[in-house]
Amino acid sequence: MAAAFSKNSNRRGRMLAPIACVALAASGCAMKSDVRDLQVDLAGMRAQQDSLYREIQRQNLLLADSVRGGAELIRNTRAQLSNQIRQLNEVVLSLQQLLGQTQQRITELREQADQGRAPATPAEPAATSDTAAAELYRTGATKLQEKSATAARLAFEQFLTQYPQHELAPDAQFGLAETYALEEELADAVTQFERVAEAYPTSARAPEALYRAGQLSEERRRTSEARTYYQRVVQRYANSPSARLAQQRLNRLR
Repeated sequence: MAAAFSKNSNRRGRMLAPIACVALAASGCAMKSDVRDLQVDLAGMRAQQDSLYREIQRQNLLLADSVRGGAELIRNTRAQLSNQIRQLNEVVLSLQQLLGQTQQRITELREQADQGRAPATPAEPAATSDTAAAELYRTGATKLQEKSATAARLAFEQFLTQYPQHELAPDAQFGLAETYALEEELADAVTQFERVAEAYPTSARAPEALYRAGQLSEERRRTSEARTYYQRVVQRYANSPSARLAQQRLNRLR
């Protein structure tokens, strides 16, 4: 009986052995599949992490550029405001100087009236007027040399209003045009330079003004207009120094 039980046990063991092998194999396959899936998931997570890292870097660069741009804008704005304040101070100073000249002239006239003299004699007013005109022009020229366009323009405009026929009027008109060129308002500068030739065609400034109008027209990429201004210099003021320069420009524009 014991022998029979042993035989049955051996028989069942042999029958269960293949099943156990199959189970172990299946279990091994399942573990390998899980490992592969885990590896794929990890690779995907790494890729997402790298993508997020690159995006964070990109955003950081954009933020840094924005910060730099904002700082540059602040610096530029401060510089512009400082320049505007400086120009306003210069304008105020110029106005004070001009006001002082006017008050001085009023005082002189009052003194003449109090002393019983005629308000104006032929020679004295002319001398006083020339002095005031020269001082006013000198103020504009000085401010232009200092690159204070606003203050210079104010002085030149007042000069042309008060002394339109003065011998320095062509120079004042030329200086007025240069104030616009200084601020790169080229269209207005060209107009004011042309005004020199129109209002004072016989002055020495006329050919120079037309030449400058040609130069600025070239800067504005208006070649046809530049050529016209140069031709006017050559044709109307052939003996002027500007005519030679204008001819050289014409040769280059051909």
